[in-house]
Parts: sequence; C-alpha cells; structure tokens
Amino acid sequence: KNNLEALERYITGYLDAFNEVIGNGNRFIITPDIEIYSEQFTRETKEYSDKCVRYDSQIICNFMKIYNDPIEYLKNFNNKYIANEKNICKAIFDDIDGKSLDDNQRDAVVNDDLRQLVIAGAGSGKTLTMSAKVKYLVERKQINPKDILLISFTRKAASEMSERISRLSIDVDSSTFHKYGLSV
Repeated sequence: KNNLEALERYITGYLDAFNEVIGNGNRFIITPDIEIYSEQFTRETKEYSDKCVRYDSQIICNFMKIYNDPIEYLKNFNNKYIANEKNICKAIFDDIDGKSLDDNQRDAVVNDDLRQLVIAGAGSGKTLTMSAKVKYLVERKQINPKDILLISFTRKAASEMSERISRLSIDVDSSTFHKYGLSV
C-alpha cells in the first residue's frame, strides 16, 4: 500500500509539472512540440510505467492511458485551447466585415500551428477566414500588422484580400508570390 501511495504521489506531481510545462491548455502546442513533449513524457515516465502494471487504481489507470498515447493527450490540450479561444473571441468572429464565421472557419482562425491547409471551394469563405485570421492576430494576439504578409497566386486574389482587410481598418501587405519574390 505504501508503494502504491508513493507511486500515485509521484505520478500526480509529475503530471501537474508536465501540464504546467505544456501550458495547461492555455496555449496551442505546435505539431513539432507535440512530438517532442510526447517523447519526453515517455522517456521520463518509462521507469514508473513499468511499476504501474502491478497496481490498479484510478490514478494509475489514468496515467497509463496517457502513457500509452501521449500524442492524443497533448492534442486534447489543443482542443481545449481552441474551444476556449473560440469562446473568448466570439464577438470578433460574429462580425468580420458584417459576416459571421462558421465553426470550421473559427477553428482555422484560432489554430496556431505552424502549417495549416484550408481546402474549400469557390465562394466558401476562404478570404473571409483569412480576414478573420488577420483580425484575430492583431486584436487578440497583439501582432503588429506590419509583421503579417498575405500571399496569393493571383493578382485578383491578392487584391481581394487587400480590399477585405482594409475594410477592417488593418494595414497589412498583400501580394502575389511572384511580386513578393521580386521585391525580395
């Protein structure tokens, strides 16, 4: 019994410290960091996970669930972050140039991963989503508009993005890939 209590204390303390490091769901964990944290978690708890097989308690069962799939555990922190951000930014997302974003668009806006691929047909709201992302970055994340660059394949799309963003009273550069490349 003393061994079980000591193991549970260690696991509880470790999880509290680990959750603090990864932000307790108050920040988005980018994909490369999910892989790093997952490996770190597995490496640091291997010795204790081997001891856990001897015991059957709620704390041990919860720990083993995390140990067996730390990536899923970390992705759940991102889901918590996204849900929280969408709630906090509801007023922003309800009025982007007089339009309201749907749930998928809101997900795309608050997702802070390094890379995102948004696939949608013509007229589905991609430019609206980009406008919302810029407004979110400037108003919520306090990013300087001069640090944001919108790039498109065509002059028409770049012009439309620029026009939409300017209606939000935000001054952001918008360009085609070729024009930007020439300027560099």
